[in-house]
Amino acid sequence: MAEENFLIEKDAHICTITINRPAQRNAFNTAMWVELADIMQSMAGDEDIRVAVVTGAGDKAFSSGADMAEILKTQEERAERGSDASYVEGALDSIIDFPNPVIAMVNGYALAGGCELAVNCDIRIASERAHFGMPLAKRGILLNYGLVQRLVNAMGIMYTKELLFTGRIFDAGKALEIGLVNYLVPHDQLHETTMQIAGEIAQNAPLSVRGFKKMVHKCLSPQKQIDSSDVDEMVKQVYASEDVKEGLTAFLEKRPPEFQGR
Repeated sequence: MAEENFLIEKDAHICTITINRPAQRNAFNTAMWVELADIMQSMAGDEDIRVAVVTGAGDKAFSSGADMAEILKTQEERAERGSDASYVEGALDSIIDFPNPVIAMVNGYALAGGCELAVNCDIRIASERAHFGMPLAKRGILLNYGLVQRLVNAMGIMYTKELLFTGRIFDAGKALEIGLVNYLVPHDQLHETTMQIAGEIAQNAPLSVRGFKKMVHKCLSPQKQIDSSDVDEMVKQVYASEDVKEGLTAFLEKRPPEFQGR
């Protein structure tokens, strides 16, 4: 029997969704983004759920992002159609559109798509073992406009530029400093702290909490109208490049990439 990609556990008014690929550091393949969106949408109609918590299985990673082997395998296809951003954004939108608060319980590395996933949750609680980063330039990959916009909304232009330009991985202390997380706690207190905060939210009036979530996200909605067709074309060009193949191959072979700028 195939292992489930996500584990769902309900306790009182709190539902925990665990990304369940610990051997792959909870990396997402394309189908998993679709599955996550389906899970969130199906839960949206459950009035008994007042808070959702997203975390990763094991102690090493919340999610290491996209499955690099899958990206390398589908490079030519992505050069034609662009990235899988529509699937990723669909999953992230399902978190934003979920009527109740979603908490990211970040137990380890949150990289690339994993970082985006955490950023799009309403509250982020990080273990001292957590690390955050967008090392995409180190792989020769380019995000689409919508995904970059979400990072800017979460932590501002200055730190978004640093994160994307350098590809550095920040530790949890730096993440707290730049406002990427709400709380930083000892690893053995992560679950307890998260459930305490989730429980506090769940005790409040559900209609009030849902209303506040919707209002806050409406503050950002006008920015979605910006024309991004020019940068969408750049994404296709990047996936058609030799550098993206070199970046992904070097990652899988565990060696430094040799980029040529073409």
